[in-house]
Amino acid sequence: MELCVSTTASAAPFAPLRSGACPVTAVPLRRRLQARGWRCASAAVPDPASPSPDDINLDEILSKLNIEVTPTLILTGAGAFVALLVLSSIVSAIDSVPLLPKILELVGTGYSIWFIARYLIYKESRDNLFGKFEDLKQRII
Repeated sequence: MELCVSTTASAAPFAPLRSGACPVTAVPLRRRLQARGWRCASAAVPDPASPSPDDINLDEILSKLNIEVTPTLILTGAGAFVALLVLSSIVSAIDSVPLLPKILELVGTGYSIWFIARYLIYKESRDNLFGKFEDLKQRII
């Protein structure tokens, strides 16, 4: 005979019993497993001290991805973070000047209108612009 107990959560101090089960098979809430459903008393319960396959640390992930954390990468990341903080403070300082954000918005709108009129309205100028992009792409690659 195999005894089964419920592993679902309930507000009661003991797990609900399956029909025909003995009250002795109820498991206190603090000892209940995380899985939902029914577990047989004879089933093997994993040892909580042993590492599970779901516990993968950072070294295993990096070895699978062939990524080496070097001081150069750490220094570059830290430098990028510092640059981001400095640029953020510069932008907030510019934003605090009363008229400057509106003036810069007007300059950006004017440049966008000029760019559209210069390069995007006529087919010849569009082809010229795309040719410049292709030339730049060929030089980079």
